[in-house]
Amino acid sequence: MAIAGVVLAGGRSSRMGRDKAFIILNGQPLAAHAASVLASGGCNPVRIVGRQAALSTLGWPVITENGTDHHPLLGVNLALLAHPKGLVLVAPCDIVNLSVDHIVPLLSHGAPCVARSNDRVHPLLAIFPSSYAEKAAALAAKGAPAMALCEDLPVIDLPAPALI
Repeated sequence: MAIAGVVLAGGRSSRMGRDKAFIILNGQPLAAHAASVLASGGCNPVRIVGRQAALSTLGWPVITENGTDHHPLLGVNLALLAHPKGLVLVAPCDIVNLSVDHIVPLLSHGAPCVARSNDRVHPLLAIFPSSYAEKAAALAAKGAPAMALCEDLPVIDLPAPALI
């Protein structure tokens, strides 16, 4: 069974000052780049989750977030609800050097796991089971960090280069 891929692109980008999902890198918006990497790595289907109407112009199916809360685990919750019978690899749109070489080890694990690169765990680059949907929503409601969702998951070390 294929593992679905979902790009998290609904953040406020408050530190960046503009929407990270649409920052152009190598001729492509970051969200579209991340979606392409997930698809090239073997995720199927691939979607983008966020609240911006313009996400629909990127050429990938969109899961639309509603409301004013921008907690990343709400995007994870929607991603898991959209794929109720399987595994979902989630990735934030703002890992600028994300490559297929980073995705393949996660998909090869074939089970829930979280990425580690250069001794740093990346809680939003992980494979979650659909059964974690309610847990993601509950943690978001409490304002818990994203790391709380993947505390018990196996950690998969990714190859160089380190994620940035």
